[in-house]
Amino acid sequence: MKKDEYCYMCGMQATSDEHVPARCFFPKDELYRKQLITVPSCFKHNEDTSLDDEYVRNAICAEYSGNHIAFVQFKNKAMKSLARNPMMLFPYKEFQSPKGPTAAFTIDRNRFDRVLRKIAYALFYDLYKKPWNRRLMIISRQLLYSDFSPDAVVGIIADLESKLPEVTKQGQNPLVFRSTILKSGDRDEDSIIRMVFYEGFTIWAMTEIGSSNYLL
Repeated sequence: MKKDEYCYMCGMQATSDEHVPARCFFPKDELYRKQLITVPSCFKHNEDTSLDDEYVRNAICAEYSGNHIAFVQFKNKAMKSLARNPMMLFPYKEFQSPKGPTAAFTIDRNRFDRVLRKIAYALFYDLYKKPWNRRLMIISRQLLYSDFSPDAVVGIIADLESKLPEVTKQGQNPLVFRSTILKSGDRDEDSIIRMVFYEGFTIWAMTEIGSSNYLL
């Protein structure tokens, strides 16, 4: 790390580097760990979030829309994580869908969103070389919300998808993670980030209306 590098979160002097996303999202096979993104971080923001990273990886891998790597990650990593630490477990409920029996599980949204916000902040810094000093909203078709109706979320995402191009092969490991950053206004801070995990789990990060600074 260079002496003149500054933290991706606050702009203070950096003391270390962080991977974006965390290495636990990637299989150990070097085929899927090409040129991983890293950003500089200060001591305060280089906190140990490994358990939160594992929790989010497990939730994403457990969702049905992922590719074969998501399945392998869930089988080889997530199952061991769930067995090792009860804090990783997801309460779930079985129900009958039009396509047959299935189950839905509940996640800790504060924990989930906190990890995704950090990834979004880091991606913004990697592109613009400055912190994204805004509070971010995290939404996805794969998640249900207590404060948004399903139709409202689908409507927001459908509007975004109609205006923004598809995520291209950005990043060296597109089977695991890829992202696109686009401006929705004249300022860099008006950016919208689309993140795709395991080719199926798509998450959007954007500035909350009226936000002037970030709060994790």
